[in-house]
Amino acid sequence: MLLRFLLPLCLLLSTNMAIAASLKEYQDPYQLIEEVAGKAFARVKHEKALMEKDPAHAEDIVREELLFYVDSKYSAYKVVGPELRNTTPEQRENFVAAFKEHMVKTYSTVLFKYDQQVLQFDARESFAGKKIVTVPVRFVQAGSPDINVSFKLRLDKSTQSWRVFDVIAEGVSLLSTKQSELGSLIRKDGIDSVTAQLIAKSNENK
Repeated sequence: MLLRFLLPLCLLLSTNMAIAASLKEYQDPYQLIEEVAGKAFARVKHEKALMEKDPAHAEDIVREELLFYVDSKYSAYKVVGPELRNTTPEQRENFVAAFKEHMVKTYSTVLFKYDQQVLQFDARESFAGKKIVTVPVRFVQAGSPDINVSFKLRLDKSTQSWRVFDVIAEGVSLLSTKQSELGSLIRKDGIDSVTAQLIAKSNENK
């Protein structure tokens, strides 16, 4: 079921410095979703054989097409929640890096589940003066009900560009899911333990 695999598309995630210089900053959140999502799924259509031959290629697509446009730091901090005030700068930096890599693995799995659905975009609304914007899209496939997905974006004050920080599919927020899943572990075991767990998961099958 596509919905089950769309939830991880949140955070479409933080700057990968190796490729950031070649990527576009968006002052229009609607244009960001239309162009970035469209390009990513177009690549999947044309490079499916490469992905099946080499699963790491899906991770390359995530890093090259999606990761730059997600505010991984903001999302990671929201996942940590109130415990953030009890962490050091080094602990926060390590967790953000581990969380970002964890999401790369998650997103690459999502790409394998994409099966030629068509993305349709609803009417735009004014975002003038707003710091948070929700952009709704629909995944359409003949013979199946539309799947409604909303991307939540946040305006970066320093760059005046938009970044995704959450994805809501049929009313279920990925950010809230991660807050529940990882936030409770952080409160129980501490941020260093959860960071180590995320790193271990990311290193599986490497």
